[in-house]
Amino acid sequence: MSLIKYRQDIQILRGIAVTFVVLYHVKLAGFANGLLGVDVFFVVSGYLMAQLYDKRSPSEFLLARLNRLLPAYVLVTLLTLAAAFFVTVPSDYAQVAGQSSMAAAFLSNFYYWNQSSYFQSQDFNPLLNYWSLAVEVQFYLVVPFLFPLLRRHKSLAIGVFLVSLALCLAVLTKSEKTSFFMLPTRVWEFMLGAFAAWYGQKAYGKVPMAGVAMIVVLVAFVFLFPLAQGTTNVIFGHPSLAALGVTLLTAGVLVTGLPRGLEQSLPGRALTQLGNISYSVYLVHFPIIVLVNYVPFGGTVLGYPSLPGLALILGLTFALAIPLYAFVERSRRFRLERLPRVLPVFVVLAVVAIGAGQLRMLTLPATERNIVNALEDNNQRRCPLSFRVMNPTERLCFYGPENTGKRIALIGDSHAVSIRDQFVEQAAARGYGTYFAVHNRPLLDKRFPVTGMDEQLNDPRLQAVVLHYRITRLERPGGREHVEEFVRRSLEHGVPVVLIAPIPDYPDLVPRYMYTALMEEAPFDGMQISREETRERNTVFWDMVADLPSEGVTVIDPTELLCTDGSCNYFDDALHPYYYDKHHLTLTGAAKLAPDIEKVLDSIDSRVAEGLQG
Repeated sequence: MSLIKYRQDIQILRGIAVTFVVLYHVKLAGFANGLLGVDVFFVVSGYLMAQLYDKRSPSEFLLARLNRLLPAYVLVTLLTLAAAFFVTVPSDYAQVAGQSSMAAAFLSNFYYWNQSSYFQSQDFNPLLNYWSLAVEVQFYLVVPFLFPLLRRHKSLAIGVFLVSLALCLAVLTKSEKTSFFMLPTRVWEFMLGAFAAWYGQKAYGKVPMAGVAMIVVLVAFVFLFPLAQGTTNVIFGHPSLAALGVTLLTAGVLVTGLPRGLEQSLPGRALTQLGNISYSVYLVHFPIIVLVNYVPFGGTVLGYPSLPGLALILGLTFALAIPLYAFVERSRRFRLERLPRVLPVFVVLAVVAIGAGQLRMLTLPATERNIVNALEDNNQRRCPLSFRVMNPTERLCFYGPENTGKRIALIGDSHAVSIRDQFVEQAAARGYGTYFAVHNRPLLDKRFPVTGMDEQLNDPRLQAVVLHYRITRLERPGGREHVEEFVRRSLEHGVPVVLIAPIPDYPDLVPRYMYTALMEEAPFDGMQISREETRERNTVFWDMVADLPSEGVTVIDPTELLCTDGSCNYFDDALHPYYYDKHHLTLTGAAKLAPDIEKVLDSIDSRVAEGLQG
């Protein structure tokens, strides 16, 4: 017997939420804000947890929630591993295996937080939707201990809500992905659901038409609000005040309920049925979308390739979700009480599936392995996680020897990240420590403005600033002007600047192009471009250099090393790609620039020596 009364309006909310999320992920026109459906789910979960927590012991509560979530969760994970084994190249499969291992511990949100952003897609993440399930399970772990206290002390409950909301908005201004993925910045959404359960029960059913109005406003909000996902704006970013609006409306519907007539209407019954299977739909839809759209080395591709492709995605989603709901999610055969009997099977399957990825890599021919390893031959993290956690407001992290009296700042976008490890190693060998920008657009936006390094520019230990950006950064409005302003500012402080020219870009993903050429026994050099073409492509950079003072500014052109005999190369003789996508260097590619980095350090050394002599 259910411990709480069945409410059809909750299933309707779930149906609306999962519709938003699925259509957002297939990028259907009009659903660009569909990600807000996850916020609806969090409020509903908070409501249900507030209803359930005090009816069982903490262990019984957690067991009941895992009985609800775990069987379908495990099965979809194993099916995704199996499908990916046959569909993906070994390096992409290795990413799926890594995600699966974190999913097993309900730590998926930490795994994806360790990547660039939910709104970027360079990594292959068919289990990305698991992040929200990890947040829910982490919430379940604290509910039996937190909610009894908050239920007895209303002021404390309101305080927890306000602190979590304030933390969410504050963190958003510094790191949108931290605000997005972490439980402490999402607790306020669960709390809104709990408030509806604790303080709104007397109003339930009295003004159901108000619930209709709030549903209409909620849907209109999702369609019309100008959400700017992936930004740090507290009004238009996510999760932000926009999410607060959606969650307040959701909590309002939980308080008022919906009219019986709406619940029994055709749309109401359809949304109810969809709400019934919403968990299964949520589980399966994302792996299906990503695997149907799969492109080797292409990262996480969302959307749909064509109308038949959209029909295939939606058809597969429901073809899997309906039996998953009927035969796994609702079945008592897969309850955790039977865990001792089924656990060995799941463990063996998981070990085999995850180990198969490593086995595939080991059995590849050397040349093929060199190509597919390009996705692992890089370091995309700008600064250590520990530094980001302990220093959330800092603009610069530090690499190399701490006790050195000589420091260099390497400033730039993701292209600077690509060469950072090589640069730090060579700089450390000469006794330099290296500052590196936390944000991806240093000097170019408000999180790291042109004045963002004034403290370091006034530090006598700083010997030089090295700048390296992709050419597109300089071509955008204000890009070149901001860099020019910083160079002049640095020179005014007596700090010389080294400019590393942009590297060549290519029209296709380099590892994918090489892998396809290998499979088809075609030439590997079909994407080569000339050094002259690269220089022409970088016209904005060279025009900027011409306008800068020559005194105190050194320019290094990496095409001298990457482009030999007039043509630019993107792989070495052993078929190690120099790029892991169209324009980011692998560690192998960065090592190719070691002589250029030596030139940079030579120029800095000479200025340091001149300063000592002076």
